[in-house]
Amino acid sequence: MNFSAIAKQLTPDMVLVFRQSLETSKWPDGREMSKEQKSLVLEALLLWEQEHLPEQERTGYMPDACQSKTTASQSDTIVKG
Repeated sequence: MNFSAIAKQLTPDMVLVFRQSLETSKWPDGREMSKEQKSLVLEALLLWEQEHLPEQERTGYMPDACQSKTTASQSDTIVKG
């Protein structure tokens, strides 16, 4: 089984522990997370979210007001104020 498949099978409890660990940069037992661990945990969370959460609930979601999704006339209004 590859990393992506494993990440998509995380349990809700594991997701919670991973999120809390990223927020504090520490594992539940108090040990500091290494840069590599942070990177892998973040990647696992993003893969899990992609599989289990609607787009608007995922990390990094930006609502439709994002500049890249506006039409030319909407963009002019935003810029001109």
